[in-house]
Order: sequence, then C-alpha cells, then structure tokens
Amino acid sequence: VRFQVKNHREWYYTGNGWIMARVLGYGLTVERVREPNPAVMLRLAPEQQYSVALRDAENRPLTGVTVCADSLNTGGSQFPVKWLGYVGKTDARGEYHVSGLPAGKPPWFDWDRGKYALYHTDRVGTRTTLTLGPRYSLAGTVYSPDGKPADNKINVDILPVEGTDSRPIDVPRTIRGGKCDSKGRYRVDGLIPGEYRVSVFRWGGGDLMRTDSRRVSVTANTPVLRADLRLTPLAPGGVPRVGVGSYGLPSGIVTNRAGKPVPDAEVSWVAPVANHSFVFPSRKEQKVLTTVKTDRAGRFAFRSAPGTPAHVVGTKQFRRDHSSDVSMVRADGYGLGASPMRFRKGGNFVTLAPPQAHSVSFRDANGKPVVGLPVWVDALADASPWTFIRLKWFGYGGKTDGSGTYRVAGLPRSETVRWDFDQSRHRVLRSQRSGGNTIITLGQGRTLEGTIRLPDGTPAKKQILVSARPMIPAASYIGRDASADENGRYRITGLAPGPHRVHTSVLGDRTLLGATPLEIEMPEAGSILQRDLIVQRAAKVAGRVTDTDGKPMAHLEVSNRRDFQLTSGYHNGEQIVTNSTGTDADGTYELYLPVGEAQVSVASGDTRTVLVREDDSARLDFVVSRKNIPTITGRVLDTAGKPVVWNDVILRHGKREYGTSTKGNGYFKWQCRVTDDSPITVFVKRGTEGAVARVVPGDETPLMLRLSKAAVGYFAGQLVDTAGKPIASPMIQL
Repeated sequence: VRFQVKNHREWYYTGNGWIMARVLGYGLTVERVREPNPAVMLRLAPEQQYSVALRDAENRPLTGVTVCADSLNTGGSQFPVKWLGYVGKTDARGEYHVSGLPAGKPPWFDWDRGKYALYHTDRVGTRTTLTLGPRYSLAGTVYSPDGKPADNKINVDILPVEGTDSRPIDVPRTIRGGKCDSKGRYRVDGLIPGEYRVSVFRWGGGDLMRTDSRRVSVTANTPVLRADLRLTPLAPGGVPRVGVGSYGLPSGIVTNRAGKPVPDAEVSWVAPVANHSFVFPSRKEQKVLTTVKTDRAGRFAFRSAPGTPAHVVGTKQFRRDHSSDVSMVRADGYGLGASPMRFRKGGNFVTLAPPQAHSVSFRDANGKPVVGLPVWVDALADASPWTFIRLKWFGYGGKTDGSGTYRVAGLPRSETVRWDFDQSRHRVLRSQRSGGNTIITLGQGRTLEGTIRLPDGTPAKKQILVSARPMIPAASYIGRDASADENGRYRITGLAPGPHRVHTSVLGDRTLLGATPLEIEMPEAGSILQRDLIVQRAAKVAGRVTDTDGKPMAHLEVSNRRDFQLTSGYHNGEQIVTNSTGTDADGTYELYLPVGEAQVSVASGDTRTVLVREDDSARLDFVVSRKNIPTITGRVLDTAGKPVVWNDVILRHGKREYGTSTKGNGYFKWQCRVTDDSPITVFVKRGTEGAVARVVPGDETPLMLRLSKAAVGYFAGQLVDTAGKPIASPMIQL
C-alpha cells in the first residue's frame, strides 16, 4: 500500500509504503516497509471490536452522525484505514462499532467535521468517547512586507492559549495548520471557543520570514473570525542562508512560537554512544558531543565535530554515520527543544515553546499509589519519529513520591511526554492523560533474561532482536521486544504472567539463523525467569534457475520452509518459518539454511531436497517452465501518448486476481506462478479511461496499453436494509 500527499506543487508518494495483511480470525495487520532492507515480519493479533460514542456538551448522544475509524496506531506512525470502508453512522445511542481491527491497537476515530468540532476525548480500553460541539472558523489574508498578498508557500499555525481551551493537549493535537492560496487567503476550521495565538511563516527562495504572534478570541458570537497578518523579515534584509558552510557542519536558527529569535540559547549536538553498536538507533544511549550558543539573531553554527578527523568531516560517510544525531536546545523561559540534525543548505530550524511542568502518577490495580518507583522521561511523543532523543540520559528522571507521583519541569508545553519506568516487576494495564498530567495503572510484571549463544556455547556477539509474544494476547498487551548487547545478554521486562512464545532474529549476518521458537510460561510468583537461547549455524546453498531453453529466470523467489510442532495446550499445531531470497539478472541465488537436509522451492513450487553442508558447497539448480511462471511486461500510455505513472495494473487468471503498478516511466512488470495455461487478463483503469489485454502464459511479448473510454464499463445500484432504508458507504466487492 502506498499513499499520495500533495504539496504546493504536485502530488507525490510518501515513503516506501506498507505491507497490509487481512487474515480471517485476525485483525488488520500492517507493517512499514523501510529501505534498504524491505523485508518485514507481520505479527497477527486477534480481531478486536472497538466502539466510539459521540456526545454533545450536555452528554446527550449524537445520532446519525457519520463517523469512521480514520487511522490505526502502529506504534511509530499512523496507517490510514478510512479508505478500507470502516465508516458508518452512529446508532440511537450515539455509538458506532467497528470490527476487523487488531487487539491492542485502538484506532483514531474521525467524524463529520463539517458540522462538529472536538471538545473533549476520553479513551478507556476499547471504547472512545468524543464530546462534540459547534465548530468555529478563523480566516484572513496574509500580506508580504510590501503590502501585497503573499503567495501559496505560507503555513498558518494556531496554538490555543493555556487555560482558555478545555481540550486535552495530546488528543487531538492543539497546533492546527492551514495553507494560503495563491492570493494569500487562508481559512482554518474546527476551532472551539477560546483564545488562540496565530502565526504564519514562509520558507522558500532562500529567505525566511515570520509574523509577530497575534492573539485572537473565538467566541460563540463569531462563527467566522477574520484576522489579517503581515509577514516581516526575521532579520534586517532577510535571513542569510545558513547551512553546511565551509566546514560541512550543521548550523541553523532558534526562534520562539512568534517567530522572534532566541539569543543565548544552548544548542547541544547529541549523538548515540558508539560502543552500543548492537542496539537499535532509537534505543541507544546518547551523549552530547559539543555545545554552542545562539547569537543575538538566534543563529548558531558548529565549528568542529569532536572525535572526527578533519578530512572526514563533510563527506557522505560522515553524514551517514551521523544520520541519527539530533540537536537539543535549552533556553531560559522556554521548554526543551529538539530537532533532527540536518547537514544541508537551509540549515536547522528549531522552534521553542513555553515551558510546562509535567507529572506522572502510578497506581496499582487496586488504586493504591506505587511509591519509590524509578521513572524517567523517555521521549517527547509529538516530536518527529526520526528525532530519537531520549531524555533518560540527560537527567530527566527520579523516583515517585509518597503519593506515587513524579514531577519534571523544563519541558515544552506543546509536546506530549512519553514516560518509562522500571518494568522488572510491573507492566502497564492502562494509562490516561490530561494536559501535562498522566495517570498509569500498573499490574504485575515479569522479566525474561538470559544469554544468546552460538552452537559452540560462546556468547553471540551479534545484533540480535528477541521478542516475547503472549499466546493469548490481551487488548492492552501484545508482547515486548529487546535487543541483545555486545555480550549476547538480553532482558525483556514488563511481561504478563502466562504462556509466551520467544522468537529471535539475527540481523546483518546471514551465516546465523534465529533460535528455534521457544515456548515459556511466565510464573505467577517470582519476577525473573532465566532462559538461554542458542542460535543456529547456517550454511550457503547456491544455484541457478533457468527455463527449459537454458535462459536465466530473474527475480524469482527461492525459499525454504521449516515446520515444527507446537506442544502448548493454548496453541497446538504447526509453526512455519520461511527463509527466502531472489534470483539476480543471471538467475543465480544464494540461500542460507541450517546444516542438514532441507527443502527448497522456486516461486512456491518446484520443491526439491538438498543436503546443506558446513563448507558452503551445496548447490541446487532448477529448470522451470515459463508457462508455469509467466512474466508479463508492458507500458501504459494515455490518449495523448504520455506515460501513465504510478497507476494500478490488475491481472486476473481464472478466479484469482493479482496486482502491480506502473513505474515512473509508465512501465510495469508482473511475475507469478499459475496453475494452468489459461489466458491472463490485464486491465488498467484511470478515472473514466482504461485498457485491457489478454496474454497466454509463456508469451513474453511486451504489451503496449493505451487508455480509452471504450475499455471501461459501469454498473450502478442501491443497497438497502430490510426496512428499505439506504445503507451509506457500503463496501462492494466484485
């Protein structure tokens, strides 16, 4: 799945996309695809039904309001699910129920924003309550310094003034943004009564301009409030380009929410500790390399990179090595600021927010305070997921007091704090956040620890990920992960009592495979369970895949499937582990498997047995028929002869349907195993135009598809319930 977004110039695809799986009996499962290694592991969770209740200010149900499950919280980012048909209307009790989503990942709900604005959110377990009310708007025109309307490179930020907006600070985000049109006009909807600070900024053409912050009041008597704004240069003559400079080191500007520079702010260059190479970047210990201060114009520049030779600074390798670095900014009268470190022209733009005291309170399952619990600020949740600044390493931690509460000051008001704590004896049952206060209810937690060893018994000094998953996942608990250190030691905390399955994954070393999945029982009594894991030594199987004429078969999947029996009473049956690779342009492949007898398949067929040897001498060649594994290539052009890019291509063989898409030049390629030699139908549709072709398996003549309206047919109808009332937004599948 890939998604398109639009900036002020064009539509473009975001990131590398997602893998989405829908399995009967399980919830919708998605995983982000990340380069350079696009392989993903999909972990299925049981299906869970979620509900949302809409209420007005008098706590009366809102009936007949269109509502939908808008996005799925995958842990690191949001996956939109509205387009999958999770939409309907509230019933007589003002509720809407949605099923088919995974347990433990409550969705974010959206509603008819044309009628209502959000006043309050309450989430308990699988139920979300939204308090809605009248919506108000803010509109106006942004003018450039010469008095003319500004262009469309303008962003408008609106921030509620503390104490005037009753909405929680974390859900939804209180910073609302809008964009100006080509005549400098903007409009931001969905506001509720209160006071707001409005600021706009323009970035482009080498200059940076912002307005002074303007305070406006939205009341019930002003459905649409006008507020015109004027851009002013941040410094006389505009801001000079700040960027890599002659040293190849980062520089930038620090401002407040009003766009004014912040002088004498301390900007620290934060980098992961080098000796923690076996830990993922987001979990590494961090340290400050060097610190500089901003000048009177809020500008800063680093002049050196401690620990790095001068001839290395500014090279591509230097930028890759420091891709996870961040800048941490502290200034009197402001909360902590953080931003990814950028080594490019345009520099680093850091905006500081007013400070706010945050607190967290811990309660046990009986509501009693948890006293003396080590707790720390793990990160700022609203920051970019690539910022990776962990405040644990910079003194933001302590222990809960007699009331089970820990307080911390100096953090930004606009950010949501993500807390962490000693999970050796506790696990999270539920959490509730309101403004800067968080209440966390804890249950009994267990710890699994041990050493990951090689087959000879020595510690495995490799990058290894260990995961423990419950065999009966709960809605609020789906398991935990940990990475082994450089001595092969791992420690997973916060596990619930009961049966778990432990998996290991070896990263960056093809000569080792994960240990056989282990079934364990976390005890009801006792907090620590010791289990050592032994990874498997892998050897290479090499070979070549050709057709019956001796020509290479490129880009075919070569895989090995290993089955083992589960003995747990909770989950009897077979567990399947698959290792796979692909053939190159010459049809050759290399697959690393456990030593011994193994079965290897090509494109989920043509299975053969091979003896895997320790000396990597095993070889297995395949001869396959192109009729069984057809390859269809072609190009799609529109009526004007221009290529149709990033468009879906549907292929149908018998009762099965497959899909691919055109690339940036309009070409597409599809390859898969088929059961017989019946024709394959190729269909392309874009809007009201389309093209269709038929291909016999084995015929690899490139197709040339031209869109026309003659290739697209339509049918229409109405779906009603038993009472004859129409059903809105149904999912219809052909």
